[in-house]
Amino acid sequence: MAIAILHVSSPLDLAETSRAVYSLLGAAGFLEHASDNYPGGAYFQGNVGDLTVQVSPEDDRGFEDFQYWVTVKGSARQPAEFERQVESIVSKLLQAGHRVGRSVEERPDYVVRDVYYLDSTGALAKRREKVARSQPARLPG
Repeated sequence: MAIAILHVSSPLDLAETSRAVYSLLGAAGFLEHASDNYPGGAYFQGNVGDLTVQVSPEDDRGFEDFQYWVTVKGSARQPAEFERQVESIVSKLLQAGHRVGRSVEERPDYVVRDVYYLDSTGALAKRREKVARSQPARLPG
């Protein structure tokens, strides 16, 4: 299985962001799932063609300026086709006004990430950034 984790910004809450993403991608439907594995205890999942797309709150250090993970899962048999599908999703998210990033390398004190944008011709482009990871919150005691 091929997996792409996109970091997506949205001023909306999880349910509204999920509705907007699935509508934008033309998903037939989606469901909310409860899970302690995600910040806030819930995520949404739907199918877009032969892809499974999850939307969940994110808490990755180095991506504090993004609020959600959009996780795309598909067949690993055709990696080039899967990457084309992911790029199409990124383009649609950008056209709808979302910021989109993707992790390239993660280290204890920093993350290297690609932040996508549409260039002056409307083509998908990316800018590579090295971002310091914030310190995790310390628990009292």
